[in-house]
Amino acid sequence: MKAKQRGASMVEFALILPGFLLLMCLVIYGGMWMYAQNTLNEIARNSVRYGAVEAAANTQSDVEYGEEQPASNTIRTKNVIKVATEAANESLILYSIDTSKATHKDNLGAKAEVVTVNNEDSIQVELKAGLIKDNLPPLIDGFLPNSISSKMIMRIEK
Repeated sequence: MKAKQRGASMVEFALILPGFLLLMCLVIYGGMWMYAQNTLNEIARNSVRYGAVEAAANTQSDVEYGEEQPASNTIRTKNVIKVATEAANESLILYSIDTSKATHKDNLGAKAEVVTVNNEDSIQVELKAGLIKDNLPPLIDGFLPNSISSKMIMRIEK
């Protein structure tokens, strides 16, 4: 090996390493973002399903005894919000729907409401989570979205 080429591979490695590490971090945090978005979609789907079948499940035993007492929409929405918030706080890694922990407080949180679609009562759940920026590297922070959201609608079982 010639004397002039002795340290060339070390210099090339030193030049390539920062870009490679940045690319690897982007891939890892991008995967975590996709996981968070998928998790939020699943939480919204499960909570809207819970809200749609909650009254039917709670009144079925009462119907057998002749006392049908369907759950009110206010109780239904409070229960759905509670289920969605608890599931999100347990499952999300990079994002939080708790407005006290979120960095951007633009309507972050869980919202549930009973809507009428095509003359059928439906329940709609909308979740919006904010990025937790406490432990993120500054370079990665600029590539991730500040918030993720999910919205699901399901017909209420009667």
